[in-house]
Amino acid sequence: MKYLSKKFPSGYSLIELIVVLVLIGILSVIATPLLVSSIMKTKLKTSAKELATTFRYARSQAISAKKPYYFYVDIDNSSYWVSSDVENVESEDSFDAEEARKTATNIRNTSKEIIIKKVDAALSTIKEGIVEIPFYPQGNTIEVIVYLEKRNEPNSDRNYEIHLDEITGRVKIMKR
Repeated sequence: MKYLSKKFPSGYSLIELIVVLVLIGILSVIATPLLVSSIMKTKLKTSAKELATTFRYARSQAISAKKPYYFYVDIDNSSYWVSSDVENVESEDSFDAEEARKTATNIRNTSKEIIIKKVDAALSTIKEGIVEIPFYPQGNTIEVIVYLEKRNEPNSDRNYEIHLDEITGRVKIMKR
């Protein structure tokens, strides 16, 4: 009967296991922030694309239905929706933001980490409240820029602007 030789140990020593665990720990400490940063970039870009797509949807609905559609941006809640409510008129006196929100059916929100910072519309900058953006049956609208940014990181290089051309209704996403 042969006995196991003590010259060639079978298995790993405790030192080898500790070295491997330390290496795994170091790699995870390095990789985790990169992964979180990548996920955040993706969420911000996705929010910008969804907002741009909803702009395009509102324009297309106005053209095909041959009646005005309205795109609402609620800056305080970082949400937006489209309405075909023809009762809305563009005068300041008749626009009721809270009523517009109550009658909305498909309100979309940005991710919790993303905020709508401000909206430049018709030569004015709006930083709070609800903004109404009309889309007319001819395909035109007002010139609009919506600013998206990561919550608590206002000077981040990962912020986006969504530009809406007033004549063509073309939507452009730009990284700030």
